[in-house]
Amino acid sequence: MMLRRSTYMLTTKPRFQGERGERIHKCVAKSLSEAVEIFALMKQLRPDQLLEIYSVYEQPDNGR
Repeated sequence: MMLRRSTYMLTTKPRFQGERGERIHKCVAKSLSEAVEIFALMKQLRPDQLLEIYSVYEQPDNGR
């Protein structure tokens, strides 16, 4: 069984409600946790530190 790979985005956390964060990086990973680990390595942070500063989410199939 082959796992589907998805595109994940690393963004800044928005300062105000309703505001979008700034996109910083994107990567292709098998899961959200794998994407967090990849971004943590890129930023030289532990995964928990990364998530305090940034947001990580799966990019929707429509590309937005």
